[in-house]
Formats: sequence, structure tokens, C-alpha cells
Amino acid sequence: MKALLIKYHGPTNTKGSRLSVQSEGFKPVFENREYDLELDDQAHRVAWRTFQIRFRIDTPNFAIGVLPNGDYAAVLI
Repeated sequence: MKALLIKYHGPTNTKGSRLSVQSEGFKPVFENREYDLELDDQAHRVAWRTFQIRFRIDTPNFAIGVLPNGDYAAVLI
């Protein structure tokens, strides 16, 4: 089973808001927050792209949800 943990990181004095994507066996990857998209939509897009690039799945079939702490979890179905 492949799973992704997508976290939102707020802005700091030196960096803007961003999302990080973590999965077992890989280093986290950061993507700048795109404010023209809703956070849910950007998290879905980041998960789609990550499944394609990291796991080489052309059309990933996955489910995404929000954890109690506000992070997103995406798992392949």
C-alpha cells in the first residue's frame, strides 16, 4: 500500500506558505502554496502528481482525506 502525508506549512519571515509531501522511503518534497486554488484542490493535485512521479503510476486511483490535525492523507485504492 502506498500512502502520502500532505502538510500545510504557514509562512515564515523568509519563506512563503507551502505544502510538503511525505511518503515512506522518500525525502519530503515542498511545493509553494498557490492561492488561486483552494487548499483541498491543491492537495489533490499534489497527490496526483506525486503518485505519478514517485511511483510511476500513469492514472492513479486514490482517495484523499483530512486528518484530525488538518493534514491530508492520500492512499492508493
